[in-house]
Amino acid sequence: MIENEQSQQMKSLRLISPELYHQIITALQEFNIHSYDILLKAVEKKAGIQVILYYGQHFAHHQTALFSPQAIKEQDDDLTAFINIVSDDCKKTMIDDYFNIMAP
Repeated sequence: MIENEQSQQMKSLRLISPELYHQIITALQEFNIHSYDILLKAVEKKAGIQVILYYGQHFAHHQTALFSPQAIKEQDDDLTAFINIVSDDCKKTMIDDYFNIMAP
């Protein structure tokens, strides 16, 4: 039971899957979203890796997706769709945060 609880703990995606971390960071850089704009965490599950991507001011927003080992190796459409959704939402959130900070 303790082992099951430990496997559900959130860790840095960079530690769990450096390959997936690099794929996501590289793809987001094409949208001018950099590694310091986001926080990538992950939980190892039986079906694969659950990715939790935090963004926005104080990393208050997040998106979650579960990727199988095969999806990670093949960089399938689910991964591409996740990156596209995250990039759109992250850009909008960063712009809104900027104007909220700059507003008098």
